[in-house]
Amino acid sequence: PRGLCCRSSKCRARCRNRASSEKGARPVFWGKPTIHIAYTRTPQAPIVILFLNGDPTHSLFVKGWNNLESLDWTADGEGFFVSDGIHGGMVLLRVDLQGNAQALHNFQGIAALAAGPSPDGQHLAIREFSIEGNIWTLETF
Repeated sequence: PRGLCCRSSKCRARCRNRASSEKGARPVFWGKPTIHIAYTRTPQAPIVILFLNGDPTHSLFVKGWNNLESLDWTADGEGFFVSDGIHGGMVLLRVDLQGNAQALHNFQGIAALAAGPSPDGQHLAIREFSIEGNIWTLETF
């Protein structure tokens, strides 16, 4: 997990244990404010937000999108950067805490995409992965 939330090892362990107790949980992402973490179980599952102060767990579906591949908090902790698999590529979304999505960019021909903000929220690092290949046939070899 990426340490944007809790600073103490006791707090991080509690978060990890709580999130990993959820069957099939995918990686945990720490929210910038030290009050919540988020994860998703499968690409079609909702984003689950766990509150460290004991508030009830909150789940949200990204409206209009159902193939989530990556998840990272925005710098202000008020939403997420999410990638969604589409035919022929990926789309980068900014999602608010109500599940409303804004498409930021469509990346064609890539297999994986993730984005993370700089701490001040002024820059966005984008990581992409693509696969290229050729098939050759030899006749009368």
